[in-house]
Amino acid sequence: MQVNLSYKNILKIAYPIILSSLAQNIINLTDTIYLGRLNETIFAAAAIASIYYAVIILVGLGFANGVKILIGRRNGEKHFAEIGVLFEQSIYFLIFLSGILLIFLQTCTPFILSYIIHSDGVRNACTVYLQYRSWGIPFVMIAMGFRGFYIGIASAKALAQSTALMALANALFNYILIFGHCGIAPMGMKGAAIGSAIAECMGMLYLISYSYFEKENKVFELFKYRGINFPLLKKILKLSLPIMLQHLLSISSWLTFFLLIEKMGERSLAVSNIIRSMYMLLMLPGWGYNMAASTIISNLIGEGREAAVLPALKKIFKLSLLTAIVLCVILMLCPAIWISGFTNNPSLINDTVPVLYVIAGALVIFSISWVSFGAIEGTGKTKIALLIDIITLICYMTATYYMVMLRKSTIQEVWLVEFIYLGILGILCISYLQSKRWQNVVL
Repeated sequence: MQVNLSYKNILKIAYPIILSSLAQNIINLTDTIYLGRLNETIFAAAAIASIYYAVIILVGLGFANGVKILIGRRNGEKHFAEIGVLFEQSIYFLIFLSGILLIFLQTCTPFILSYIIHSDGVRNACTVYLQYRSWGIPFVMIAMGFRGFYIGIASAKALAQSTALMALANALFNYILIFGHCGIAPMGMKGAAIGSAIAECMGMLYLISYSYFEKENKVFELFKYRGINFPLLKKILKLSLPIMLQHLLSISSWLTFFLLIEKMGERSLAVSNIIRSMYMLLMLPGWGYNMAASTIISNLIGEGREAAVLPALKKIFKLSLLTAIVLCVILMLCPAIWISGFTNNPSLINDTVPVLYVIAGALVIFSISWVSFGAIEGTGKTKIALLIDIITLICYMTATYYMVMLRKSTIQEVWLVEFIYLGILGILCISYLQSKRWQNVVL
């Protein structure tokens, strides 16, 4: 059965992906909201700690996205048994990767933070959080393997359900552990990390059980043991490594962005923490459409329908842009009310409102730029996607350094660099897609 390119079906594919993308964002958002009730130092530390953690896990997400592209291609070709083999090999690699990342977080993080964070209070809080949150890495990595599978076959219902479970578990355990309830002493930053790791474990267990008992998955032979296939792993890595590196560079650049802002003072960092949390939520539809574009295009090429790629992409553009505009209107009608969900400090709310207007505008550009980037990955041209992102990030970091260190700009002005990043990214991606040099790629 061919991929249906109606607006309704695109939404049917995109919105479960959007919901599934909430997983880490909801955890970070819950941590931010709860920790924002403690003090400004811990609140500021939550920004850096969560982004640092994201840097680590996005290496695994990059690998899963490479697998997703291959699964989408095989799904379009109707080679279902090969999908199970791809899934199995991805799980082996992600388990291995999780061990390396866990050791890195436990041993190297305190040393790294001592060099990159100026404030003693912020650095100590980050170290505590990451030492405990790191135990969730194996659960996250395995869940990413399932994410690659379900998005690749354009069926993200299970991901949305596991996200809902994680959100509820995280809210409950964080409330108990951070503030101290049910006979447990208040743990603060440590409690947020432990509660989040527990939620990640529950999300993983749900995906395993759902996938095992779901009858429609039998055709993929997901749980059939075949052993490690090194030639296939090499093929997966060849496609995935550029995406892994791109994710690492992108989120590392954002971490550097926050480290530069930390030099502006804890108030600027606290404002940016709120903005980051809101921005990550507002970007979720764009992320969903990005994944939908990648999945649909990968499936279309697998079906031999390359001529349908650009028309399908135009439809995804329209849906993504419309969603972004609606969100911007809602956001700008009563910005202080939305910000008050993150802090009850009137002064901090007032300082955050102008920056919120900036990201509202950036969100519109993001809705097009990020979808076009996902489209390039869906064609299998992951090295081109990496090159485009490197060029864009060089411009982004140069502009950020100039605004913070040389121009000594206000926090509102610094956040304007988002327009530079997204504008250049969109121009380069759309130009490449229109060139049609991505056609006839064999995976």
